[in-house]
Amino acid sequence: MDNQVLYALTEFALKNYQTLKLGYNELTKEQKQSTPITIYIIKTFDLLLKNAKDELEKTDAPTQVDIN
Repeated sequence: MDNQVLYALTEFALKNYQTLKLGYNELTKEQKQSTPITIYIIKTFDLLLKNAKDELEKTDAPTQVDIN
């Protein structure tokens, strides 16, 4: 798979399927009707990426090296 994000999403879904399924099953009937499990998995993965990005931004770690 050439697309790294899709590959990461696939690996995430495979490694966490049981947990994701349990979380999905906790949704109400109405929530399940508006959000298929595939979309639920993608939303969960996106939330994890956003949280990781936010944590990285909080660390004040330099992302570039200043050579001047």
